[in-house]
Amino acid sequence: MLWKMGKFDQAKMYYIRCVNELSDDDCLLFKAYEDLGRSLRNLPGIGSRNTLRCYVFGFIFLFAITLGIGIYLAKTISVGNGYKDVNQNNHTTGNTRTGLKSMKWKQDGITVCGGNGKGNNLNQFNVPTYIFVDGNYSLYVSDMRNHRVMKWEKDATEGIIVAGGNGQGNSLTQLNHPQGVIVVHPGQIYVADSWNHRVMRWYEGKEDGEIVVGGNRNETKTNQFFPSGLSFDSERNLYVADQENNQIQKFEIIGD
Repeated sequence: MLWKMGKFDQAKMYYIRCVNELSDDDCLLFKAYEDLGRSLRNLPGIGSRNTLRCYVFGFIFLFAITLGIGIYLAKTISVGNGYKDVNQNNHTTGNTRTGLKSMKWKQDGITVCGGNGKGNNLNQFNVPTYIFVDGNYSLYVSDMRNHRVMKWEKDATEGIIVAGGNGQGNSLTQLNHPQGVIVVHPGQIYVADSWNHRVMRWYEGKEDGEIVVGGNRNETKTNQFFPSGLSFDSERNLYVADQENNQIQKFEIIGD
């Protein structure tokens, strides 16, 4: 160290350069302030006030770094028992201190879509089953006996058809008792087309969908695929509840 060798003026210039060039998040910045203070303390004509100032800056920096690490760890712990969905959004589970387990809700619910009797108008449902809420608070609803999936935007008085809605059937424009629904990207909707024994992907605004898994009409009735609930993991593998066969199936992704 230059200041230990008695070269206090050179040490001062060196550590001033270090302080100016090191980034604010560099762990060496505190050490540079400390050594600069030691160098100034031994220079003739330099009072203890400047030395004290360097030490103060150094300790303030150290405190800021420590506080930042603490905040980061707190955030990490708060989602440590959670999961990430296919969009890499963090969700907490009921096992975490800040999870849903400690939450309370009002006991009187409010109607946010439907509520206009059973029917097939755009403001009605006929046996709604599964729902999905996106980041804009739009609701996607499996309208099972209308053989369609509806999207209700926040505060809307009626929905729009985003999948099916062309009667009961097995063409690519139709659904047959849809159940599970999940939206993994804006406008990309996955539907458990239960009685057609398939999972469909629909792009919002298109008239027809495409088969993702299932849809094998040659299966015997004893092993037919009846998808209901859907979910994706962080690697985009698809999980399907096969309700009639009492099993959960995993379909591994093989490409985009």
